Amino acid sequence: MRRHRKKSTRFTEWLNTNEASAILASGDFYFADMYNIPGFPKEEMLSQIHWWLMRNKGMCDNVVKKARTLNLKKVVVIAGANHRKYMQDIFEKMPNVSVKI
Repeated sequence: MRRHRKKSTRFTEWLNTNEASAILASGDFYFADMYNIPGFPKEEMLSQIHWWLMRNKGMCDNVVKKARTLNLKKVVVIAGANHRKYMQDIFEKMPNVSVKI
């Protein structure tokens, strides 16, 4: 039992690395080379990517709006690992928002 817990902790720690973030951010939408394979549903995948980005933007907008409404200076955001890269990129482009990892 103890060994399992230790292993889980390491995996969770890895999920919070830039390496994991990059892998997870690319994995949901296949590799770029696949988009040129005959019969690959390119337009459908591009639509899925668009809505995934919009979902993450909405999440970031909600966090910032709520923080500003409550006049908060620091906010901790907890989201699924697949959101990290997208949300980090969005937050970094927002005015008067800084990201600490």
